[in-house]
Amino acid sequence: VNGSGGTPSAVINIGTVSGVQLIDVTATGGLDYGIYAAVVTDLHLTRCRATANGTGGGTDAGFGLHGTRITAIDCIADSNTGSGFRLFGTGGTPGKRHVYIGCHANSNTLSGWYSTSSGSNPTLCSFTDCHADANGSAGSYSGFNLGYLSRADYKGCTSTNNTEHGFVLMDAAYITMHAP
Repeated sequence: VNGSGGTPSAVINIGTVSGVQLIDVTATGGLDYGIYAAVVTDLHLTRCRATANGTGGGTDAGFGLHGTRITAIDCIADSNTGSGFRLFGTGGTPGKRHVYIGCHANSNTLSGWYSTSSGSNPTLCSFTDCHADANGSAGSYSGFNLGYLSRADYKGCTSTNNTEHGFVLMDAAYITMHAP
């Protein structure tokens, strides 16, 4: 899929819905996001790719994900002008129960993985065998910039060659990290 539309402008813009599956989808050229999900429940992404999305705004990303029970398996965010994966909440509603397995964030201009400081950040998130490499060409950005998550679990994740930190966990709470 190539193009953009909706608000925010995304190649694929998923509104307030439940029970969505995207399999083997590639989103390229979105003005703000490649794949954007707002307040979804039960979103399942398998082998999806978001590449070359965003115009450089601080909120731009390959994947913009907000909701409950979001699962991403073997997804790739690469070469986006912004972050690779952006996890967030809106209007005081936190995202919950995000699961990322085997996902990669590579060569994005901001952070590979990013959570906002909006006060309604995702909670109960897990990352298994996820990787961030060569992110942050626009300045000091990290591989996993997830300092605002609450109750996050990292298993076998790696972060290499990013311009700033590998993992940022500054204001996070209840974090567990397991060696790769």
